[in-house]
Amino acid sequence: VMKTGNPNKDGQPVIPLTGAFETAKPQTDITTFLMNAFIYDDPSNHYFMLKDNKVQLAAIQPEWKQGLQYMNKLYSEGLIDQAAFTQTSDVVKREIAQNPSTIGVVPYANNTFLNITDKDMRWVNWVAVPPLTGPGGASFAQWQPGGVSAAASFAITSKASKDAQIKAVKLADYLYTYEGTLLGVYGQQDKFWKAAAPTDLGVNGQPAKYWVDDTSFFAAGNVQNSGWDQMGPVYQSTEFRQSEAQNQDPNTVAGGIQRRLYLETLNKYKGHGPQNQYPRQIYLDAANVDKANQLTQQINDYIKQNTAAFAAGQKSLDKDWDSYVQGLNNLGLADYLKIYQDAFNQVKTPAGNFADPFGA
Repeated sequence: VMKTGNPNKDGQPVIPLTGAFETAKPQTDITTFLMNAFIYDDPSNHYFMLKDNKVQLAAIQPEWKQGLQYMNKLYSEGLIDQAAFTQTSDVVKREIAQNPSTIGVVPYANNTFLNITDKDMRWVNWVAVPPLTGPGGASFAQWQPGGVSAAASFAITSKASKDAQIKAVKLADYLYTYEGTLLGVYGQQDKFWKAAAPTDLGVNGQPAKYWVDDTSFFAAGNVQNSGWDQMGPVYQSTEFRQSEAQNQDPNTVAGGIQRRLYLETLNKYKGHGPQNQYPRQIYLDAANVDKANQLTQQINDYIKQNTAAFAAGQKSLDKDWDSYVQGLNNLGLADYLKIYQDAFNQVKTPAGNFADPFGA
């Protein structure tokens, strides 16, 4: 339809697939959605994959090369926006706001690209595209299990007394409870959130526990000193996220956005997460932290730059693939994998088989 049809019914040209190229926002890159039809691709987790509990880099596997061939085919046929590998998400968001009918598909359509507080409710015209299925049967979707805040969001200094340390740990324990997370994220009750009414239903259609004034709390430019909004220690479990009161009509701006995202995910993405996944939060030996951080930056940048070059035809998969792999080896890939393998070996909980967020 995007290539030969007239989706706008008025002859207005449509950019079939576009995205952004930002290290800080890997979800805006079109690569992940397309590559997951060949091999599990998670740039926010080092491009790691697990095979028999051995840490491997997805970006040097034969399936990755196949994915690049597919991307190059789409690019050469004009189905991938040439700017997708250079522009920022702000540029895409502005284009969608000004000319929404000119963009066909974006890789991540939450508020990164769409204005979900738009009073014209143009976001209801967007729907999720199910994961693609590749020639080998792969059909993955990037999955971030856990619900725990990012690492290093809570620390106790060496200057703290024994008593202060105990109290600090008790505080951290509380912040990870249901009540502690609710207060930490949104602040005191009855300002930006309140207890749900008996008739309120949550994201999953079950009785709700709390209601949030999303429009005010998340309003652009709003300055508040009530809640940390996920910046501090939080545990947003499946129960926590799904018990927020939501308008059960997913096509309304009045409290229905989370319901819509839930239904789109449930109906189209359930079951597409990887069976085995490298832990997203893991502790490294202190002696390896600096080296790991340096290698992460260098290797991730190298993969992104070469992915764009292969997709756009600036590099040939027939002629340049081997030198691309050698380049990763030259950067220190073996040491990089060993650092994270050693860290993984210290994890007592087996990888994979994470709880299904939909309760199945």
